Amino acid sequence: MIALSNSEVFKVVSGGTPSSSNEAYWNGNINWATLKDLPANESISIIKSTVRKITKEGLKKSSAKLLPINSVLVSTRATIGRIAINKVECSTNQGFKNIIINDFNKANQYYVALMMTNLIDKMNSMATGGTFKELSTSSFKTLKIPLPPLSIQKEIVAEIEGYQKEIEEFEIKIEERKQKIKDRIAKVWGTSASSVTPDKKEKEQTLSNPAEHNRSIAAEPEVKYKKGNKITGIADEE
Repeated sequence: MIALSNSEVFKVVSGGTPSSSNEAYWNGNINWATLKDLPANESISIIKSTVRKITKEGLKKSSAKLLPINSVLVSTRATIGRIAINKVECSTNQGFKNIIINDFNKANQYYVALMMTNLIDKMNSMATGGTFKELSTSSFKTLKIPLPPLSIQKEIVAEIEGYQKEIEEFEIKIEERKQKIKDRIAKVWGTSASSVTPDKKEKEQTLSNPAEHNRSIAAEPEVKYKKGNKITGIADEE
């Protein structure tokens, strides 16, 4: 196990926010990540650009730090435990603790991000505060992750990526089957899945032939459906 405070491998830095009242600090070309850039439905987000950007002056006049590519971003305020890897240089707001990898011969960024997903509950339990719970930098640095040789880390990442691809394929098949169900039901109604609603179609049939409509209802078998479980996984990309 290795602590995030181990300066040989990691460097932990916080983020910051330039003054919102100074227009000279905003709408520049420096990426500035917030929770908006880390969707809740992604286990690990990949940042290639950010919604908001700051200027060099904004970076200089705030506690925000410019993070090198392939750092691991972790939200640690209010919403704790969203994780990302940046594929462009970026900064973050103060709601993040960011792991800069000092030695890529000892730590793989994807592996580190994956290991951090297993510490979300622990981070939440360690957070303190009233209105917004927050994990301090000193507490964050005490967190430890297993760190096998780099070759093993890459094997683990590759294995999990394989599972993720299978999950994505399953999700595509699930959506296709859902559409087939809609199309089959629509075919019974004699229309497309997106046109005439059952209520409207039923009224039309009732008005045109009420006796036949009543016989049809009496003859319909009872059909029961079981709701399936949506499969989700790690959102990762190179």
